Amino acid sequence: ADKAVRYLYENFYNFKGLYEFKAKYSPRWEPRFLIYPHISILPKIALAIVKADNPTGLKKFWRWWIVKLKA
Repeated sequence: ADKAVRYLYENFYNFKGLYEFKAKYSPRWEPRFLIYPHISILPKIALAIVKADNPTGLKKFWRWWIVKLKA
């Protein structure tokens, strides 16, 4: 799970770039925790996050993701 989270942080949705951009404003970072009953639930959680973040739907997200993978 740690490797998957690190991969997502470094390669998905530009979390690393977002963190670096916001760092110049000296925000107060607070830790957040995700508690889940079993590792098999993580894909469902990721899907729920994508749905919450992308109200235009998953088709647009998947098209974007495929283009990103091909690049």
